Amino acid sequence: MGKRYCFFCRDCELRLTLFDDVGKNSQNRIANYYCPTCEKIVYHDTCLTCNTKLSLIVDIPESILQGVEERAQNGECPRCKNDRTIVVFLGEWE
Repeated sequence: MGKRYCFFCRDCELRLTLFDDVGKNSQNRIANYYCPTCEKIVYHDTCLTCNTKLSLIVDIPESILQGVEERAQNGECPRCKNDRTIVVFLGEWE
């Protein structure tokens, strides 16, 4: 169970789904790693599709995580590196 977010870049139109509270009970909390080869989010530091070692994590803004805003307009796009991005809370998932 956790929360699901949409990350969208207004310049290059990259759209990613981010998750929070994944692996919440484990010591190693799973992060939202961006794979530039597959152009998708994976949850381990190695992409299972192409075996690329990953280091870039796409963060969910704190204002969204704390419920202060429904939509945040900050953050850097992992593809084109601009800051014209939008992160929106999509809802709960099981």
